[in-house]
Amino acid sequence: MKIWYMPNQLPRLSDLKIDLFRRTQRRFIVLFIVVYTYLLGIGLAESSIDPPPLEHEEEIYLSFRYRGGIDAIIIAYGKNGQYFLPVTELFNLLSIDYTVDPANLSINGFYLDPAINYELGFLQRIARLGENQLNFTASDFLIKDVDFYVQPLLLKTLFGLDFSVDVSRLVLNLETNDILPIVERYERRTKRRKGMLTNAEAIEAYPLIAGRDKRVIGGSFIDYSLYGHISEEGQITSYNLSAGGEFLTGDIQGDISGTTTSNLAVRQYSDLRWRYVLDRRNKLSAISLGQLNSTGLSSLSYTGISFTNESIEPRQSFADFIVEGTTFPESDVELYQNNRLVDFRKADESGYYRFTVPLKYGTADLKLKIYGPTGGVIESAKRIQIPYTFLPTGTINYFLGFGKQQNAELAWHNQKISSQFHTSVGLTKWLTNKIGVDFVEGENQNRPLFYNSLSARIALQYLLNVDIAPDVSNKITLRALYPSARSWSIDYIDYQSGGYLNKSNLERSFNLNTYLPFSIKSFQQTARFSIGKFDYQTSSRLTYNIDYSVFIRRIRLGAKYRDILQYSSSEYLGNDGKISFLACIQFPEHLMLINFFVAHIFVPKLKVK
Repeated sequence: MKIWYMPNQLPRLSDLKIDLFRRTQRRFIVLFIVVYTYLLGIGLAESSIDPPPLEHEEEIYLSFRYRGGIDAIIIAYGKNGQYFLPVTELFNLLSIDYTVDPANLSINGFYLDPAINYELGFLQRIARLGENQLNFTASDFLIKDVDFYVQPLLLKTLFGLDFSVDVSRLVLNLETNDILPIVERYERRTKRRKGMLTNAEAIEAYPLIAGRDKRVIGGSFIDYSLYGHISEEGQITSYNLSAGGEFLTGDIQGDISGTTTSNLAVRQYSDLRWRYVLDRRNKLSAISLGQLNSTGLSSLSYTGISFTNESIEPRQSFADFIVEGTTFPESDVELYQNNRLVDFRKADESGYYRFTVPLKYGTADLKLKIYGPTGGVIESAKRIQIPYTFLPTGTINYFLGFGKQQNAELAWHNQKISSQFHTSVGLTKWLTNKIGVDFVEGENQNRPLFYNSLSARIALQYLLNVDIAPDVSNKITLRALYPSARSWSIDYIDYQSGGYLNKSNLERSFNLNTYLPFSIKSFQQTARFSIGKFDYQTSSRLTYNIDYSVFIRRIRLGAKYRDILQYSSSEYLGNDGKISFLACIQFPEHLMLINFFVAHIFVPKLKVK
């Protein structure tokens, strides 16, 4: 193609140079794109192929993440196409117990359970875990200044720790069927936060912020039951009515029960009383009037009036209890109260931990769970009983009541006059003393009965009560309750006189009771044994009971033996024994519970001399 230029249109030399530069530039851009695309394709193809084996040792920085508990960079080594991982660094991250022995070139410790020991002996080239042992060669490990490095296959074979190296992404992966200590710790912390939050919401208190609006007549309640029976002998109707409410700015309550037939009508009033509660709790908390019960050496029912400064609301908090001890340093220590997580601590560098637990009245089961920093769990339990007879340190309570002793068979003017007064003092957290005086007309030679009652705790689970009433009786009781639910109790009473405290005219009595739960081959079993000795002026009586039960899934089988042996002052009079068997099947909760008595056999009386 020819291009003609007019004389006045000839191109300039500068325009020709610019056009040539642009053409050359376009050629280079196209060539660059072609070469880049070719090289990129080769790189992508090679990235899917394992890198060529390393003929010399080379450090490899790997990213290691595991189950939300580990995010770290691991320095591994590559040599001759094999990868070597640092043993102690990985064990430290996974919280696996280990100890390095430089003299013997070995690593030893326990794996997950303190009873399962392991050893990596690089001098003998032997690896052990429990009773398992394997040998390895010099090509399976490297010894460096900072650590021992082994091939992943050795860790997989010995511990089940399946490590894999992804060099293309510089990532170290781990798969195992075991729950490693670092994972246990992470899961415990998560559960602990949720549990503590739930428990805090459950025990949140809502104190009253406004005073009570007192009324002459206010809210009330009625609870009643009616029962009727018709037969050839006639008709019987029984009824029971319980009622209460606010009356004269106090509260009133009582029960009315009765039975009517064609020839007889019986009606009885019980627990009919009015009570006024004051705000001055330390000096006077309540005044009661009506049918009342005393709380002295022996509970007496009387009709009269009483004054007290005892708490109207049921006592909840008793005192703070200190739980402390030592364990492995840096261990996680959890405290459970009645199977509820209440607090946790991390043991300090010396292994010391300390908790302050607010105890409530009743029975408190305290359990410690100690999780070692490298695995393993240590559990210990304590069971503490706080009877309502115990008072917090420095607390003083009193009770004063007087009236006439209730006796339905006697007219009001013939009923005996009675009065009671006692005061209790909380001397320490584990010692409460009670001093009182009871007076019942015609009893104890018509004299007041003075007494002292001491309640003490010995070594947490032992409760001791000593009641001393001069010229009347002395009583000592010792009880124990253990975390396993095993328990026993002993009480001994020495009587110096009769009266309302000794209606059987005993001289002395002794009782021993034991309860023993245990299991054999996953079968839960219980055994009870009790023996009693009762001495009178001219005779004595010995009683003993033996109970045994075994639970086989939903079936309970049991046997009981009871016996009473009678003695005079000089000879054995005989016994009255009885043995019985019991079989019970427990159905699921949505069905009812049915008991089948298989047999009830009475053993005839035996004469033994």
